[in-house]
Amino acid sequence: MDRLHAILGELEAKESARVEVCGRIAYSAQSAFIVNDSVRNNILFGRPMQRGVYDSVLDACCLRPDLEVFGKGDQTEIGEQGITISGGQRQRISLARACYCCCVGDASILLLDDVLSAVDAHVALAIFENCLSGLLAERRTTVILVTHALHFLSRISSVAVMKEGKVVEHGEYAALVAKDGSELQRLMKVLGESGDSPQASPRSKASGEQAEGGEKKEDEDEEADDDENELTGEEEREEGRVKLATYLAYVK
Repeated sequence: MDRLHAILGELEAKESARVEVCGRIAYSAQSAFIVNDSVRNNILFGRPMQRGVYDSVLDACCLRPDLEVFGKGDQTEIGEQGITISGGQRQRISLARACYCCCVGDASILLLDDVLSAVDAHVALAIFENCLSGLLAERRTTVILVTHALHFLSRISSVAVMKEGKVVEHGEYAALVAKDGSELQRLMKVLGESGDSPQASPRSKASGEQAEGGEKKEDEDEEADDDENELTGEEEREEGRVKLATYLAYVK
């Protein structure tokens, strides 16, 4: 979204516009960024481990069930060849990284670009309650969330409605939805959204919830070698002089 990139300083503002940011920013993109490393290192991203904060972030981002499935827990390797994790798991790991950054004091502003679209409805609700409205709210983090999930708007302090790349409405949810002819009211009618958050299922409230349907894979062999959890193996190399056959093959 262009406005998020403008806040990040990746787009130049027009002469008539000005962008001022008071504080450091953490950002979680719609396309999750994952490096070839363990789950833990993808979350810490070079920051020192604070066990209490780390555990709180895992719970808030609904990663506990996934770590229980992974053979090495948060030491399981993921990356570009990470076929063992789904898009929803990648997104929650990326979100956990941004949340950890905010919770350890490295950032006071969190930008989220439609991060809830990659997860199931009950998981999105759990993340909204436990992470955005819970963990981050307790630390007074300013969260700017881009979303198409209108049922969350009633629980957001300030709503900005976009149309054709411009902010057409801005204010509190109750005032915007009650205003006759408002764009938000029109969207509610078109999309059939009531504005009420869906009810949390029992498994979506605690850290022991099921992460996403279809994401978890049963271990077919619990006694499998640890190498099955490694996505990158050690390279093999030979040492010594170049063989004559290599020179002959090159000449041919």
